[in-house]
Order: sequence, then C-alpha cells, then structure tokens
Amino acid sequence: MLVGKHSPGKDGATMRTLPDFRSRAFLKEQIFRTLDFYYPRCVDHERGGFFNSFRDDGTIADNRIKHLVGTTRFIYVFSVGALLGGPGWCIEMAERGLRFLRDSHADTEHGGFYNELNGLEVADDSKQGYGHAHVMLAASVAYRAGLLSAGEWIDSTFDLLEKHAWLSEHELYADEFHNDWSHASCKRGQNANMHLCEAMIYAYEATKERKYLDRAVTLARRVVLHLAAQTDGLIWETFHDDWTPDRSRETRTRYGTYGILTGHLTEWSKLLVMLSRYQEEDWMLPKAEYLFRTAVNRGWDSKHGGLNYSLDIDGTVLNGNKSWWVAAESIGAAAVLLQKTGDSFYAQWYLRLWEHVWMHLIDHKYGAWYADLSPANARTTDLKSPFHKTDYHPISAMYAGYQVMPQDTE
Repeated sequence: MLVGKHSPGKDGATMRTLPDFRSRAFLKEQIFRTLDFYYPRCVDHERGGFFNSFRDDGTIADNRIKHLVGTTRFIYVFSVGALLGGPGWCIEMAERGLRFLRDSHADTEHGGFYNELNGLEVADDSKQGYGHAHVMLAASVAYRAGLLSAGEWIDSTFDLLEKHAWLSEHELYADEFHNDWSHASCKRGQNANMHLCEAMIYAYEATKERKYLDRAVTLARRVVLHLAAQTDGLIWETFHDDWTPDRSRETRTRYGTYGILTGHLTEWSKLLVMLSRYQEEDWMLPKAEYLFRTAVNRGWDSKHGGLNYSLDIDGTVLNGNKSWWVAAESIGAAAVLLQKTGDSFYAQWYLRLWEHVWMHLIDHKYGAWYADLSPANARTTDLKSPFHKTDYHPISAMYAGYQVMPQDTE
C-alpha cells in the first residue's frame, strides 16, 4: 500500500506524503483543483468560448486559436464539475461552451463543425471524425448535467456521421473529410473510432437509446477483436482503406501515427469494462485484461517510471516520453478493472501509476497536469496545455475512479 509513503519533492530535498489515491474525496478534490487552473482564466470575454492554450503558470499561450476538440472538452470537464455538485460556474461554463459550439464552430451550409477557428474566422474547415466524436461526448455529458438542449445534438451528430462517415461494409467510421464531407484521405485510423465508441457509451448513458449502445459494441468488436487480430491482438493505429494495417513508418493521419500506443491499449481496456456494464459479452473482460496487462508489462519504464508512449509490434520502445493522457487513461482503466475483478494486480498498478503522476505529472504549485515529459520525466517545455488538452483525460480518469471507488471513502 502506497498511502502514507514519502516521496521527494520537486527540488529533491523536500518530502511529500502521498495521499490516499483511492479516496473519493481525494479524486473529487483533484478534479476541482484541475478545473480551478482553467477557470476563470480560460474565458474569452471578447470573442466568446474559451482560450485553448496555457503555459505552466496559467498564462495564456495563444489568445486566438479555438479548436473543436478544445471547445468540446471544456464542455465535458465543466459538465463533470456540475455532475459532482460543483459551484454554479461549472454549469454556466458548460452552457457557454455549447453556445460557442453552435454560434461559431457550426457549419450551417454543409452541417457539422469546423475543426479550427482563428479568432472567429474559420482557419481549418475540415470535418474530423475525432472532433465530432467529442461533440457527441460533450453533448451527452452536458445533457446529463441538466442542459437538456444538448440532447438534440447527440442525435443530430449521430445522424450526420451515419450519412457521411459510416462505412457499412467495414462497420467502422472514416475519419477525415473536406468541408463538404467528401473524403479527404484513403488512410484510416482507429483513434477516431475509439473516441466514437466512447461517445456512443456516453450517449447511451444519457438517453438510454439502444442504437448508441449497439453501435458502441460494434465498434469495440471490430477494433479490439477483428482489426487487432492482424497485429497480435494489439491495437494498431493506422490502416489502409481496406482496414489492413499500414506498417509504413512514414504514414500519419490527423490523429494517428505508426505503432502501438500504450495509452490506447489501456483506454480501450477502460471502454470495454464500461461497455460490459450495459451489455456484457464473453470476450470483453478477457480482452480488457489482456490489453491492460500488455500495456503495463511491455510499456512500463523500469528505470525512470511511467509508461513509455509508443511501442512497435515486437515491444521495442518507439517513443519513451511520458504523457499526461497515457498516464490518465491507464489510471482510469486500472480503477474500473479493479472494481470489475477485485484483482489486487489492478490495485497495485492503480497505485503505482498514481504515484508516478503525483511525483512527476501534476503541477502542485499552479494546478493541472503537465502535458509531456522526457523519458527521464523532465519537462521539455513550459506549454502545459496545448490547444486540445483542457485536462480532459485526467478529469475523465478521475471521474471514472470516483464512480467505482467505495462510497464510504468520500
């Protein structure tokens, strides 16, 4: 048990007692401490919406770029704050984000949402499956938080993707489009499909409409069983248009790159456990455990701690950096697997992952999590939050843990 253990502070001299990472009170407090980093400095009073990018101390790093993923993730995190009984500004900020999404990101001619704005001008008019997954996600959690007008966006975004992006012969979504929804690339990626699976789960939780659950199960089955069967049961990132793995090191999609990302192994693990709450199938838990165990057994950096960012199919480390989202998703996966199985293996990894985050990734002075560290856990930049970060992954992971930890720890 790591609770009560002492660890070196940032200067290597002071000592810090580790908190009870399994405490609901701790998780809730950390969610609001993270939100406090962003609010109120994130509010753009001149143009609407939110500033998207911040330095370590909270200084605004860019006051013009508004990314669709940044806007929708702000809606998500503030809605989670509202669901946890946070102050009134949580629901007000979620509503503000929805308003900016409608008034500034929405494409009234072709439907859907522009990917990026510069001020209030469209800077990137492409349509991205990844971004639209986050629209569904944000609308679903905002609806659960009480913003009922968001409900219509869940269904309308689903219908839009059904019309333009759904590849019925493959039972997967294409993910990159021109402004008019014509396909922009013959390359395919699993990342958008993973986040669309996540969005479908949230949409089902919000509406109880069966079509969302059915689609989530289909996406999960296709990616973690059928696609992964081509790469030793693991999640490859990039594919040709026939959904065979693209093994060229030069290949990139907008949200995908060569290799296996440890954080996507654990993120899929988390999603499979979440899905099993509503439709349990005999492959879900074994696959969730396999993905998580492979991620930590192959990906853990035994010298410096933390999960290496990406691996090749043979386990070779491709990128040894330590990333906020990889750590967060792995913590969330460990939490739900522990609750699902009761296996102490997941308790040990939950605590080990949290200890690394507490010592290296959380900014104990200014709040929020650092974005990316070197393989040796050194900061390489003072840019804490790039355009799409908003600490969505940490808040999502802590909220997942909060929901499954014993009630008497709050």
